[in-house]
Amino acid sequence: MTGTPRRPAGRFFYGQQMGGQVSGREELSAQRPWNETAGSKRVESRSRNRSRCRGRGLRGVAACWLVWLISGPAGCLLMMGLGAYTVQAQSVPATTQVSDKVYRADGTPAQGVLLISWGGFTTASGTPVAAGNTSVTLGADGALSVNLVPNAGAIPANSYYVVVYQLGDSTVRTEYWVVPTKSPAALADVRATPGTGNPSQMISKQYVDNAVAGKASDQSVVHLSGLETIAGTKQFAAPPSVPAPVSATDAANKAYVDQAVAAVGAGSYVAKSGDTMSGPLSLPSDPASNSQAATKHYVDINTAGKASLIGGVVPPSQLGSGAANSTNCLKGDSSWGACGTSANAVSIQSVAVDPAQPSDGQVLTYEATSLSYKPKAGGSGNATSLQGTPLDAAPPSDGQVVTYDAASGKYKPKSGGGALSSAMQSVKYAADLVWSATSAADLSSAGAKTVSLAACPPGVLGTEKYFYVRIAGTGTPEAVLVTGGTCRGDGAAGTLQFTTVNAHPAGYTISSASGGVQEASITARQTAIGGNNYNYAGGGRVHVTGQVQLYAPLTFVTSNQVIDFSGSSIVCNFDADCLVIGEAINHNTVMGVTLLNPRGEPTVVHGTHPFITVYGQATRIENVSSLWGKYDAGTGLTGTFGSYVNVVGDQAFLLDGVDTSTGYGLECNSSQCGTYVVAPGPFGGNPDSAAVGWLKNLNLDIQCGGNGVDWQSGNPL
Repeated sequence: MTGTPRRPAGRFFYGQQMGGQVSGREELSAQRPWNETAGSKRVESRSRNRSRCRGRGLRGVAACWLVWLISGPAGCLLMMGLGAYTVQAQSVPATTQVSDKVYRADGTPAQGVLLISWGGFTTASGTPVAAGNTSVTLGADGALSVNLVPNAGAIPANSYYVVVYQLGDSTVRTEYWVVPTKSPAALADVRATPGTGNPSQMISKQYVDNAVAGKASDQSVVHLSGLETIAGTKQFAAPPSVPAPVSATDAANKAYVDQAVAAVGAGSYVAKSGDTMSGPLSLPSDPASNSQAATKHYVDINTAGKASLIGGVVPPSQLGSGAANSTNCLKGDSSWGACGTSANAVSIQSVAVDPAQPSDGQVLTYEATSLSYKPKAGGSGNATSLQGTPLDAAPPSDGQVVTYDAASGKYKPKSGGGALSSAMQSVKYAADLVWSATSAADLSSAGAKTVSLAACPPGVLGTEKYFYVRIAGTGTPEAVLVTGGTCRGDGAAGTLQFTTVNAHPAGYTISSASGGVQEASITARQTAIGGNNYNYAGGGRVHVTGQVQLYAPLTFVTSNQVIDFSGSSIVCNFDADCLVIGEAINHNTVMGVTLLNPRGEPTVVHGTHPFITVYGQATRIENVSSLWGKYDAGTGLTGTFGSYVNVVGDQAFLLDGVDTSTGYGLECNSSQCGTYVVAPGPFGGNPDSAAVGWLKNLNLDIQCGGNGVDWQSGNPL
């Protein structure tokens, strides 16, 4: 034989290729030369039997090849006859590289060996993989790299690689891997908790604990048979079926109840919703209260002494003795007597009227000396003096009022006292705009509500932003933000919409939450027409007097308006910014607001909100101060502000005067200490930290009770 033909190689897999090395796999690719020319028939025979050797089990194939090489085809045939079983030749399955680094708990790279084993499975692509094992050593930096055939979606379900870590510090730990087809994969991608599916797989204690955690103890459940007592109330998702009851304590089914009550309600009963009775109703006794039904006996005895009224006339037989004439009349006490006349009354409420004849212009006046009414002078319509001061004889013109004229020493008619001018109307006093109303709307549960007002007071608008009303009288008082309604502040009927937090039974009242200040600011607005024929609403002046109770933030959104707090104080009964100028959502909508002499009184212990927050532009504040906060008997502390003035986005702000001598009013403790004037930061293009301010005449007598000025806006001060 000449030449060196090679024996075909058959590949059979029962393991995986690890890191480029064959592990758990045998590859038969032995080569043996033979003479192709001299033994052509034998070659053919061997070739045919060689093909028969293919498709055998691994051991059968190896043995077959060995016998064939030694004894020729006959021996191989004998071998095949003894152990014939079929294995198809497969292509090399794809593997996934599991690559990661393993660290110990102290952060140092782990050292050691990973022992990997698996049961037989068939990959999701249909490639069979025999059971086996391998190992991989961690690199010097804890590096892990191993190639494994993917078992994700394999058959049988829940096939796992069992990985035992044997680390250099004697740590032994077991993990279960499900390897995906995507390569490479990290440890986080392959780690899994064993589940159900393959009874031969090991599972963790955690899995078992979780599986049985929701199972009830046999002693705690109701069984299908036997006598058992159920404690507590049970609610069924569907009606339970029970047999017809026998004893008094048995559960009754619907059929039993229906039969038992079949005749109930079919008798002669009076319906509570109203009914018609065919016979008399007997009451137990005469009524004792106004709302009880009256018996015939009660009616008879109470009307026995009363006169009848027939056609609007009392019958003569019931008039008693006597007859009516020009001087004899029936009195209210059913007796007859002399008739009196309204034209000649001799007394008024038992006080005698003097018979003296009155003269022109006199009025009937009580005289204490005679204890009677007498006609006296002073009642004419042409008085010549008031309390001894002469009245000028000049006739008045329309709109004039009687005014004292010092030069002449007389009262004279002068202009200015008629209808208020438009300039005078632009000045509003908060005390005049305080209001309170009632409504029949149901507020007995919290939520979105609509109430109706018989007359919407001035300044009460359903469309006004930041407008609060207070609900009190029943339930827990609260201030609510008006979110809509038809009220226009014109005295006509309308509605207000808001959402309550508390329940208010019938009898509640709705009133101003700002002591009339916000209503005054709204009604003081004047409309000016610009050169572009655009209507600008703004201006006006508001005067605030006395101590004003605020129950919600008071927001001023009318440009070029002056609010004069001189002589007043503002009690802030809530935990929020007290006075707000402008809108947080747009710093350019409100301009030119001026506050004169605002003086606040905080009520919240450890309060950190500002007395005044400025969002608008060109704001002017003069002489801001604070009283000592409201004393809280429970804590022994007083209310505080976080700051007097907080300037957010005003780039033309002027503060002229701060006085701390009337009471510091700032929260200042070991963890936080307030500041009288604040401009927040840091500056970085944020419109909430871009204030530009002018400060002057600050009397900061702080006495370790706060900080003076903290200007962080990044813009000039």
